[in-house]
This record gives sequence, structure tokens and C-alpha cells, in this order.
Amino acid sequence: MRVLFFAPHPDDVEFICACTEIDLIKKGHDVMMACFTGGEYGISRDDFKGERLSRIRRRELKESTRLVGVKKLYWMGFIDGYSRFDKESIKMVEEFILKVKPDVIFAPDPFYSVDRHVDHINLAKNVYYVWCRLKKQPIYLLYYTYMPNYYVPARHGKIAREALKKHVSQGFSRPFSVGFSWFVKFLFGCFAPHAVFAEAFRVLGVQRFLKHKNPVRMPKLVKKLFHLLFNGFAVMPDEMQYHPTPEQLGLKEFRYDLDGNLLST
Repeated sequence: MRVLFFAPHPDDVEFICACTEIDLIKKGHDVMMACFTGGEYGISRDDFKGERLSRIRRRELKESTRLVGVKKLYWMGFIDGYSRFDKESIKMVEEFILKVKPDVIFAPDPFYSVDRHVDHINLAKNVYYVWCRLKKQPIYLLYYTYMPNYYVPARHGKIAREALKKHVSQGFSRPFSVGFSWFVKFLFGCFAPHAVFAEAFRVLGVQRFLKHKNPVRMPKLVKKLFHLLFNGFAVMPDEMQYHPTPEQLGLKEFRYDLDGNLLST
């Protein structure tokens, strides 16, 4: 099968569902990734924000995908924190999906998301809108969700941790940061059958084929914990995260092609 992972930022897939990604590669499927933004604002230091940080984060993702064996890496070209959900972005995502022709799509959950970052939600809405109007709909798995109905045991932990550690600019070279990722897998594992650590998804379109049609519902306290982890401790205030502006940094949307090569201006 042709499997396409959509990532809002360069480190998201490795953080939340790297074990599933690696498991699919080990089973011989053609796994591709499309990164929605270049991660231009993913650090608190203003002197790094912009193209300087984007180059670093694009290199980190290339190294990470090369390590796990992703067949093809694409870049959608939106600016971190300034992505859109409009006619233009929908058209771009639709044309891309029709070009790649995936059998399976992974993307963030647009409705029951544990992470409310604007790029996560905009990517999720774009992909969901396009998926809904496709004549031939791929299998669709939503991650970053607190309403999962499908769990994948977190195997291949060693290579998954090494892939996450490639994102040094985001602090994932530190044991605590990697541990946070596995703490999330542990929380999901509490609701997964026969797994201590698991990655959780909400599957659309093929629910009738799932073994666990009525999975254990997460208590409200656990949902609040997820919300606090992803939107409280882990996210900086907007005024810190989005200063300076893209115009001040000389950033433009779609300044590089799908392979990540900068275009002449």
C-alpha cells in the first residue's frame, strides 16, 4: 500500500506515531510524508526564527525520515503559525493527494484534537475536507485525538526514539523530552488491549472492519490531562511564539518546492 503521513510541523509524526510509521515500513509498504509547514517559529529565540530555523528543521526531518526508511518526503510550503484553511489551501492539498494517490492517509484530528495549535487544526481541516469529497476515499487515520477507536502497540521503540532525537532544535535530544513522548504512549496504552505503550488513532470510513468498535472511552480527567500537556505546559504564549512577523523575516509561502528546494525570487 501507499501510505501518506501529513505532518503539521517537522517533528509531529516522530513524536506521536513514529512506531506505526516504522511498523508499516518494516512490513514493506511505501511510506511517504508531507510536511505542512517549515517550522519557522518553533523556538523562542527570535534570532533563529525564519529561514535559518526552517533550514535546520528541514534537515532534521530529512535525517529522521532517512533513518526510518520513508520513501519520499514532500514539503507543502506554508509558514509555521500562519497556515490557512481556505480555497487555495484546499485546492493545493486536493491536487497533492490526487497526485500521490495514497491508499492510507494519516493526519491530525480536526474535531477531537488534543493539540489545538493553529497549524494542526488547519492541516486537519484541509485534509478532512478534501477526503470527504474524494470519489475513492483512502483509509483515513486521525492522530492527536482523544476519541480513538484503534490502537497500535508501540513496537520498534529504539529506532523510534532515535528518529525523534534527530529533532535537536526542538529539545528531543534530551531524555526528558523523549520521555514525554513515551508518557503519551503510556496513557494511550492504558486504553489499548494487550499493550503497555500504544499509539492511538480515530479511523474513518472503515469502522465496520475494526475489532474494537466500542473502545474504552477516555474519562474526562484524562482528556483534561491531555489538553494540559499539549496546550498548557508544552505551548508557549502566542505573543512569544509569533514574534517577529513573516514580513519582518522576509518569509513567503511556497518559497520552496515539494522536495524542499528553495525557489528563486
